[in-house]
Order: sequence, then C-alpha cells, then structure tokens
Amino acid sequence: MGNRKNTTRHIQSNRSESVRPVVSTKLLAYLAFFDATLALVLAIRIMTFGPGWRNWQTQQTQNLPGVTTLVGSTPTPGTIPVPVRKKRPSLTSATCLAEALYFESRGESQDVWEAVAAVVFNRATMEQMSICGVVYEPAQFEWTKDHPPTPSGAVWRTLLTTAQQCMGQRKELEAKYSGLTNFHDTSVTPRWAARVGCRRQIGHLIFYGCPSLLGYR
Repeated sequence: MGNRKNTTRHIQSNRSESVRPVVSTKLLAYLAFFDATLALVLAIRIMTFGPGWRNWQTQQTQNLPGVTTLVGSTPTPGTIPVPVRKKRPSLTSATCLAEALYFESRGESQDVWEAVAAVVFNRATMEQMSICGVVYEPAQFEWTKDHPPTPSGAVWRTLLTTAQQCMGQRKELEAKYSGLTNFHDTSVTPRWAARVGCRRQIGHLIFYGCPSLLGYR
C-alpha cells in the first residue's frame, strides 16, 4: 500500500511539471505575435505619413486645376496643405449688375435692362444683400456657375454705362417695377414659374412678382 501511494505522488508530480513548459510556450507565442503586429502597424504608419508621401501629396494638390496653396505657408510636418480655391477679383456693384444685364438681356431694349436691374435691386432689398451677392447667389443665374471672365467690347461698355445709370436711379426703378423678383426668357418655362404670381412680359423676358403679396410699397 505504501509503494502505491509513493507511485501515485510521483506520477502527479511528473504531470504538474510537464504542464508548466506548455503554458510558458503559449505565452511566448502570444508575446511574439503582439510584437510582430505592433512592428507592422508602426511600419505602415511611417510609410503613410513619411516625408516622401507628403511631398507627393503636396505635388498632387498643387497640380489640381483651379486650386492653389497658401502663398508663403510652410506645411507642418505630418499635415497636408489645405487647398484654397482661386477667387475672382472683387467686383463693384455696377460691374456685377452690368454682367447680369449682359448675360441675361444684352439683345433687349432699355426697358428690359431697367426691369432686370429692378429685379436685382428688389432682391437685394428684400434679402438684405449686396448687388454682387444677389447676382452671384448660388442657383440663381446659370452663367455664374462657370465664373466667366468680365466681358469686353462695345455692347459691354454700353451695358456698363447703363448699369451705372441704373445704380443712380435705384429708388425710381424699385418704385416703377415694384415687386418684381424673378424673370426668365420666353423660350423656357422653369418649374418655379407656376408658384410665382403677377406675370408680365417685357421684350423677350417674362417677369414675376406682386407688390401686395411681397409687402412692397
């Protein structure tokens, strides 16, 4: 009986000693896998945000059409230069109004030019905006999407003079064409036309707007 107990103890002791190396091996394997993963992440990060990649990204940004970077600015290491859209030179109110007359009604009569100017004036008063703000307001005039260069020629000079005269007669034109806030060419029928009342045609343009509904004098 005594020999059997000693034999049992000896077997249990061998089993416990044989388990210990297995646990240590698994732990070492996990640590090695963790180190390898960490090294891979660091390598990817260095490749992604390294100087070579930043230089390539800067060149690609500078080569985009219509995009320039801030002049005299030095990018902070690890950052990408913010692209800045080239802005059109600031325009006077008379120039913005003349552009609206040119691109919307240059083949029309003086009465049509004054009515178009009155629409711009009424919108500026109603929305408390500048003349250029009304002309270049998004989704208003189709031609403003392409930002065309300032026109030139005899017709442009005539309309620029007309715009300057209209600026000096703003109150009179707002009173004469009180309430006009929209217009379009007779060749098209925009979706918003059905929602605006008081339609009247001047030349080849159709104007909309009711003084009583819009609260004008």
